[in-house]
Amino acid sequence: MAIIDYNEWTLRQNNYSDVIDEIRKEKMPHWGSFLYHVSIPGKDSDGRKNLFRFDIRQLFCESFCVSSDLDYSFYERARENATKPKELIEKKRHYTSCVYDKVASFILSLEETPLVVFEHSNISFWSEIDSFHFDYLRQLLIENGIMFVDSLSLDKYLKNISLPIVIVELISNNDRMLFNCESILKSIQTPNTISYISILKEYERDEMLFLINEEKEKLLASTSASVAITKEASKGKSTNYPSDYDKLKVEFDTPKDNYAAYQQILNDNGITYLYHFTDRRNLSSIKEYGGLYSWKYCELHGIHIPYPGGDNNSRLLDASFKLENYVRLSFCEDHPMSWRLQQQGYDLVLLKIKVDVAWSQNALYSDINAADPRHVHGGSLENLKSIDFSATKQHYVSRESPFFKKHQAEVMIKTFIPVDCIVNFDNPDTI
Repeated sequence: MAIIDYNEWTLRQNNYSDVIDEIRKEKMPHWGSFLYHVSIPGKDSDGRKNLFRFDIRQLFCESFCVSSDLDYSFYERARENATKPKELIEKKRHYTSCVYDKVASFILSLEETPLVVFEHSNISFWSEIDSFHFDYLRQLLIENGIMFVDSLSLDKYLKNISLPIVIVELISNNDRMLFNCESILKSIQTPNTISYISILKEYERDEMLFLINEEKEKLLASTSASVAITKEASKGKSTNYPSDYDKLKVEFDTPKDNYAAYQQILNDNGITYLYHFTDRRNLSSIKEYGGLYSWKYCELHGIHIPYPGGDNNSRLLDASFKLENYVRLSFCEDHPMSWRLQQQGYDLVLLKIKVDVAWSQNALYSDINAADPRHVHGGSLENLKSIDFSATKQHYVSRESPFFKKHQAEVMIKTFIPVDCIVNFDNPDTI
């Protein structure tokens, strides 16, 4: 057996860790990236035993920390996300298909086609939830000819594998991540480059504390002028609120006569939020004007939408159905239309909207996407009851699925939704 030169491999691995971070910046610009130093025993080209230190790059969509004694003012998302592991494990939460689209895009951008290894997050009943979270990604890999294997079945592949390895894990902590990397590398006869993708990363307390202190230092370094601007902006109403803002707010706040019946239907079907996706670069405009406005209202009142989601065709369809003055909301987090916009270069975020907006007096309900000529919409209780809520809760719905159209059912709010109805405006979910 040929002796592996771990000195040479270490240099290659360290360079690779830098390269994939550059790919991450292009393909997953809002994902996190952490560099870890790992050690592995081996021999150099002369057969001398040594401990070789190398870099492992971990990429992650979201992060959390369970330490309760830290000030999370600068990282509120990390504290809020601490509930997600339990929800993911219990299949009460999933990540949208767009998250896994980005993972696939990253993998396809690697110079050499890798072997993808799915880790099981040390969950004893992983087989019961594996398909719920990863079937969509596996399908993408199959469609693009990417080999993959479950970590529990990895042994039979390791000895002869010479491909780069990309480990994908739903929920990761540092100890398990480093252990997984070391175990795989020790088992491979011809080590190749390795990287780690975690959908949800757990920070250790020291890491979180470092990040918090780093943000505090940045704040202290900022100028008094910038601080004053921030304070002024947070006071509430912007000077650019439309002149009829108060009138619109009164109209919005007025509920349907029998709103309790609408509320009951949504409660019975487990609807806690509605969703609206938009380009991240629109957020400052939304804040400046005090909320989400219909494209028609913006057009008539000179409100510039930096990166509008609709095109001329969609606006013509809206006009044909007399829906040009409505803000569109979905019941699902993974709306198929977001994929089209992402392919056009949009940097999308998902806004969570209070469910209360659904019984505003002029709210309308559509049984499928309201741009579809076959849709039926209206503001009655029967219109709301016509929605197939089970279809809206399906995940990763393909175009061939019988749930595809019903998955896209909508709530449409006349003219305006105030910004204070967007519960995650300061920390919107990345799509």
